[in-house]
Amino acid sequence: MIKAAIFDYGGVIIRMPPGLRYSNFLRSFFNVPKRTIKREATPFFELLQKGMITEYEFWKRLSLALGKPVLKNTKGAWRQCLKDNFHIIPEMVRLVKEIKSKGVRTVILSNTIKSHIREIKESLGYKNFDVLIFSCIVGTRKPELKIFKITLEKLKVSSEECLFIDDERNNLKSAQKLGMKVILAENPKQVIRDIRKILIR
Repeated sequence: MIKAAIFDYGGVIIRMPPGLRYSNFLRSFFNVPKRTIKREATPFFELLQKGMITEYEFWKRLSLALGKPVLKNTKGAWRQCLKDNFHIIPEMVRLVKEIKSKGVRTVILSNTIKSHIREIKESLGYKNFDVLIFSCIVGTRKPELKIFKITLEKLKVSSEECLFIDDERNNLKSAQKLGMKVILAENPKQVIRDIRKILIR
């Protein structure tokens, strides 16, 4: 019996337009090829998502790695990017409410940064979820097994009692290793259909 439905946030509950993907976002600040941005920024971005460096430290390290002067106009940039592209998927909100009405706990498990959490909380974007678990708060990120184990400990349920929904295959693989049921999120219609097969009969 499924007791908890665990959702990724970006790309599942909210739409993820190209401008919100971090490599595209960063290219607006640095005149370098996208592949260079991805190669140099990924290690720092992962540290930022784990809460191990500040946003200022991220920009400083990336600027130096790219051989560029440290940028001065980045304060609030991550938050503004989310604010400009924040679009909750109404069908998913309705589904989450329906799942809650069936007595299943609703959970967010998100690789994210602190400024995005603040923005989404102010927009009431988490209001339909019982438990919130963020990479930058717990110090580990998907697809690391540790964050899934933390989630299970917090929920006090077994992995077999969890359904995990994410748009990244690597994240799903980690959840499956622990015994969770998983759904790859490709579009809202498909997600709703697949969840209904398992939770809402």
